[in-house]
Amino acid sequence: MDYYNIPEFDATGLVTTVYTSEGRGCWLSNNPEGWENYREVLAHFGLGEENITATFQRHSDSVQIVTRKEARRHVFYRPDPMVIADGIITAEPGLMISSMESDCTPVYLLDPVRKVIGMIHSGWKGTASLISVRAVQLMEKEFSCRAEDIMVAFGPCICRDCYEVGEDIIPPFAENFSEEEIHSFFIPKDNGKYLLDVNKAISISLMKEGVKEANIYSCGQCTYHGGKFYSHRRQLKAGLSGKDNMFTGIMLNIS
Repeated sequence: MDYYNIPEFDATGLVTTVYTSEGRGCWLSNNPEGWENYREVLAHFGLGEENITATFQRHSDSVQIVTRKEARRHVFYRPDPMVIADGIITAEPGLMISSMESDCTPVYLLDPVRKVIGMIHSGWKGTASLISVRAVQLMEKEFSCRAEDIMVAFGPCICRDCYEVGEDIIPPFAENFSEEEIHSFFIPKDNGKYLLDVNKAISISLMKEGVKEANIYSCGQCTYHGGKFYSHRRQLKAGLSGKDNMFTGIMLNIS
């Protein structure tokens, strides 16, 4: 398992970011293999179990704020009842907020002024329902952040050239995007299908919220054709279970 980061974020000195390659694909909080994988990541950064948390992801548009009391949650245990959320925000230094993806877009958020971070799991459903926008709005409401200060980065995800979809998923986007915007990220193919540019849709939604285009970054890595990361579609095409994921995380450094 190799480790990568978001250079533009780590260069601020405020945060540590990470995403992992193929090699260790289980990140389940009720699975000994998952526990070992989390411990390996934590050891890589010199951290302990008290330094990490996650959410129970179900392609929702829900975003939660967490503090140190949520450490280990959805990583080394699953609380009962389990609250579904695909976005997580904190202002707690030394707490890595994490998610897992396999083609969906991991969206990293950083307000370097207020020192608030977010980790968002955004597939097409979350993108259509504006989960990243909801995260920014929550940062504004609860931490007095300003959208124009917030930095955004996209980790590895399936790229536009590889993400073929049917017209059946266009209507959910019509609830929050104009027809012109939809035409810009749904590219028609000759076979009646479309190529979907999820990152462009996320960028459009965030810029409408006030995030500056210059503050939006992408690692430029495709999970499907890149070969270094888990891809749900590529796994299924190869006849595999398609249940493996990569780990993504961000942590405010302790000053």
